[in-house]
Amino acid sequence: MSDIATPIDCSANACRDKRPRITWIVDGLCIALLVGTTAYAACRYAALPERIPVHYNAKGVIDGYGGKGMMWLLLAGMWGVVGCLSFVEQFPKCWNTGFRTTKENHVRMLSLTWTLISITKLIVAAMFAYLVMAAIRGGNLPALFMPIVLLALGANFLYWLARAFFVAMRQHP
Repeated sequence: MSDIATPIDCSANACRDKRPRITWIVDGLCIALLVGTTAYAACRYAALPERIPVHYNAKGVIDGYGGKGMMWLLLAGMWGVVGCLSFVEQFPKCWNTGFRTTKENHVRMLSLTWTLISITKLIVAAMFAYLVMAAIRGGNLPALFMPIVLLALGANFLYWLARAFFVAMRQHP
């Protein structure tokens, strides 16, 4: 028998029933960040100077300016990346964990992967929201902004990867 069993039915309804509750909560937070950040930027747009910060160096110091219309490009990037990750969430049958997925651990692996994608989406949305607020404020980013974002993304990935590894190992001693 193969190491990889035939996966359980993963039609839209079957997988939605197994979606972890935390992912629904995280999606709500993402929507709040998207809508809130966009609404705030729209309200503040008229008061923005003609040039706003659009690029920062590794230390968080502004090293590029653009027209205030660039705010919409930043918001479009925020909506686009979160939208792409949300799109990927709709096709769990296509996810590949890199570990052996069996009939016994399929639901658990699905749950772990779903949570990884969902929390990644929240981290990215929070990062973009902060960048929009920094552009509106017109100041530098904290020097630790990029290290914190990278640490958050890396720690999120490693945490869920380790959990998936242990789930796979439990099934295959």
